[in-house]
Amino acid sequence: MNTASDVRQVPSEVCEDQQRLSAGAKAWLYLMLVAMLMIWSFNYIFAKVAIREFPILALSGIRIQAAALMLLAIFLVRRGRAGFALFPPHWKLFSVFGLFGVALNQGLFVVGLKYTSVAHTSLIVAAGPVFVLILARLLGLEELTWLKLTGLALSLAGLGILVSERHAGQQSGLLGDLLNTCGVLAFAYYVILGKQTALRFDSLSQNTFMFLTGGAMMLPLTASAFFTHGLAQVTWRGWLSMLYMAAFSSVAAYLIFYYALKHVSATRMSALSYLQPPCATFLSWMLLKEPVTAAVISGAIVIFVGVFMTEKG
Repeated sequence: MNTASDVRQVPSEVCEDQQRLSAGAKAWLYLMLVAMLMIWSFNYIFAKVAIREFPILALSGIRIQAAALMLLAIFLVRRGRAGFALFPPHWKLFSVFGLFGVALNQGLFVVGLKYTSVAHTSLIVAAGPVFVLILARLLGLEELTWLKLTGLALSLAGLGILVSERHAGQQSGLLGDLLNTCGVLAFAYYVILGKQTALRFDSLSQNTFMFLTGGAMMLPLTASAFFTHGLAQVTWRGWLSMLYMAAFSSVAAYLIFYYALKHVSATRMSALSYLQPPCATFLSWMLLKEPVTAAVISGAIVIFVGVFMTEKG
């Protein structure tokens, strides 16, 4: 999923002071952050292109499995085979991470995007912190203040505005919105679990093992879709789009994200989640000709105000 809401799992005290970076290093860091934002924003566009050509379940699985292989290659270079000693004692935990953080989150993102618009999907993803708050409260891990409750109500009202928007010829659909909401809920649960293990595992090991287990879980669906529909109809545009989703969105952007967390405060990183929906919506309007309606604009404003109040509460 393309979201910065998982910064909650990294305590702010583990971030290094920016003043330790030289002027050139700071410039390079912020250039990488801009690249990360654009990678995740363009991911919606490439996903829409790939969805048109791939069997939807095959795309969901192949994207995750390709990313898992790429992360595995990086892991072997950086950690070697000795790094796998971390997996056996914690395989159940990494399997839960793989299920909620990868298989359900990224799988439902692709399937949901097939049935709704980029604007709707990006705004639902941006509401991630609200879903984290809901689950954390249900699990007894967080108290609700009046500010958080107000923000929660506003965010849900904004989502209601989006879900209620149904016009002839529009690409948005209730099914897609609900699937994306379920995907964000799955990721929110992963974030809550990740907060409790943030200092136990390094980011490369955690991401590699969760993608490997998530990719393994998707294998039956990938194989079934492949043997039922085949991939002969997929053109080079479809394959290029899938590779972009795997290599850039699932691997490169997350490596940038976790590197940046060492030098930029979690608060500033979370601000990126506010920039992604307008960037993705503009790109979808310009490249895919998706309409930007009054409901999308009003829903976005209400959601952003709600998320801001939730995080400040």
